[in-house]
Amino acid sequence: MARVSVKVHETSQYTMVAMCDEELLGREFSQGKIKVRLTHEFFGGLLLDVDSPELERVLSRADSITAFGRTCVEKLVKIFPTVREASVEVAGIPHVQIFKMPFESM
Repeated sequence: MARVSVKVHETSQYTMVAMCDEELLGREFSQGKIKVRLTHEFFGGLLLDVDSPELERVLSRADSITAFGRTCVEKLVKIFPTVREASVEVAGIPHVQIFKMPFESM
């Protein structure tokens, strides 16, 4: 089963999840003027099976998610179908950012 690296960054009011496919962790790649480093400090954390309940739990409590890799993006598409249209590729690697917006009643 495919695994992803997931790191939760949180404050008292905000939870951000950074995730990447296991094999991309620690890599650097570029496309034109864009340069991306998937560092252990930012993306390295839990190593989870892509279909694990733990990953579902972590993603469900995130206010924002940044993800790199085909496995990560496809997982997010299953949860948030419109993500497919929002994803881009950097050096051939799928990438997406998700921001959950709170709704308040008027």
